[in-house]
Amino acid sequence: MYDPADSAEVFDLVYDELFTTRLTEESLPKIRTIMMEQNALLEYQKQNGLAYAIPEAIGIYDVKSRFKGFFSGHNFGDFMKRITAEITEDPLQFLSKLDEARKAVLNQHHLSVEFAGSDGSKEKMLPGLGKLIGAMSAPAVGAETYTLDEYPYPKKNNGILANANVQTILLSASLSGIMPFSTGNSVIANIVTDELLTPEIRLAGGAYGAQMLFLPTSVVLFSYSDPNLTSTLEVFGAVPELLKTLPYTQKELDQHIVTSYSNYTTPKGALTTALEVAFNHLIGKTPEDQINEYRELKAVTLSDLPKIGEALEKALTEDSQITVYGASKVIQENASLFDQITDIR
Repeated sequence: MYDPADSAEVFDLVYDELFTTRLTEESLPKIRTIMMEQNALLEYQKQNGLAYAIPEAIGIYDVKSRFKGFFSGHNFGDFMKRITAEITEDPLQFLSKLDEARKAVLNQHHLSVEFAGSDGSKEKMLPGLGKLIGAMSAPAVGAETYTLDEYPYPKKNNGILANANVQTILLSASLSGIMPFSTGNSVIANIVTDELLTPEIRLAGGAYGAQMLFLPTSVVLFSYSDPNLTSTLEVFGAVPELLKTLPYTQKELDQHIVTSYSNYTTPKGALTTALEVAFNHLIGKTPEDQINEYRELKAVTLSDLPKIGEALEKALTEDSQITVYGASKVIQENASLFDQITDIR
């Protein structure tokens, strides 16, 4: 962390980078280098099954994931192709558009500032912050701006042909109207992972790993570096029955509760804690909300297992889909599983 006394210098540097940098023809080589770096990052993502497929699977049921995926997945790749053509065909027009985009992004409307620091550091930070805000554009963002619901939906039941010899396999389902989200669900996810996914998919099936995650609006089961496809999907489909019939004892359940609780309460450094507090404030999460999350973890009982098993059975029956990233041969041989097949090679 920097000394608060350096705040003025830091803000001056940021100010120069954001507001005094001129976009001229001399800027084009640097811009092209940045674009090459972005394209390399996208190419890496295309070669990483988890990084590519998870946003696709989750975004179908979660608007925030669609928003994030729009700026990292194939949608962003399409955007990069378009602006790569524009900078080649008309570089001056491209620079003009880039400058307009800078003004639109650096806008005072809907601005939020989160700050965490030691005593006295706020006062040293405010002058530089005021200079930055004063340089931002004032006009309101136009009505043509996307709302979250308008970001494109990923494809359902999508087989993604990649340069891979193994698969990343995801089964996701909507939980809206079926069961509420609770941090206690992480206990259930750990049980499923330990009792079913790891022994059947990793140890017996040869995959590198498999996991279950509960999200605010959905549930997702996934495996990665998995040499199989249909057998893994069969294991995913067995999750509801496992939870409905698992002969667990309270002692076994308590072990998972302790593990989940420790994951949520791991001590953090000063910077990580400050970032977490700032983020929680942005999303409206209070300290009492956080305490309630801990209570939800401790409140999981043996009777919850069959109830959640029944809820998951309903979810998987009513609104579920698969996303598979992997070898062309495997996906093509199982083409009947998919509504569409996408080639990203």
